[in-house]
Formats: sequence, C-alpha cells, structure tokens
Amino acid sequence: MMKNRGFTLIELLVTIAVIVIMVTIAIPNFSSFVASGRLAAEYNNVLTGLHYARSEAVKRRKVVAAEITTSASGQWEMDVKVGSDILRSFSATSGSISVNDGNDGVVKFSGLGRRVLASGGECTFPECKVTVGNKNIEINAVGNILGSQP
Repeated sequence: MMKNRGFTLIELLVTIAVIVIMVTIAIPNFSSFVASGRLAAEYNNVLTGLHYARSEAVKRRKVVAAEITTSASGQWEMDVKVGSDILRSFSATSGSISVNDGNDGVVKFSGLGRRVLASGGECTFPECKVTVGNKNIEINAVGNILGSQP
C-alpha cells in the first residue's frame, strides 16, 4: 500500500494565516526601527561635526566655528570654519529629522577647546543646546560636548 506525501489544504491555509499574522505584527516594529536608525544617524552626524570643530580649534590654536543652517525643506547643513574658510561640511542624510538650536546656528570653540562665550549671537553661558529630533546635544562652557535625551 502506497502512502501519499504532502500537505492538506487546511494545513497550508493555517500556515499562511500564521505567516500573515506575524508579518502584520512585525511591520510597525520594523518601521519604528528604521525611524530610530535615521534619527541616530542624524544625531551622530551633528555630534561628529561638533567634535571635529573642537578638535580643529585645539589643533590650529585658533577659533573655529560650527555653523548650522536649516533650509525650508528641513535639510540641515553644518560648516566648520576658521574665519571665512570652510574646513569641512556635514549635511543631512535624510530630510525627515529636524535640527534646531537656540544659538543662531553658531557654536565657536577657542584654541583651548573651550566654547567661546560671546554676545554676538553665539552660545552664551550657561547652556548651549542643539536638538536633533528628540535628542539634545549640549556644549558646556568648558567645551565638553555632551549628548543627552529629554
């Protein structure tokens, strides 16, 4: 007597139903995972630009400015400058993350790596913050660049 091998129609339908349920649960989690990855990339890009500006100030023993500008479409760009010379530019990897700062877009570091405290629109004591999405980057008066979340 020969035995048939294979799946019954009911077994196949149950398997497909289980796969559909698992995919339905996984898609929202995957999209939030992608969104948090984009936020982390933007945050790290801004953080890298600020660290670069500070290290160039110490290396050159000159005042180096990190100027952040945001376009109307939400794209941001950071230029690291010595005077009017641009050393390096950092820009948005996606346009969905906002970068805001209350410093008129300028953070300056002295030749000692300290934040320049000025009255011309740059960061003033006691706090200087750059907000990337829902995360904050604070530059204290000594020039330490500290990442934090609200």
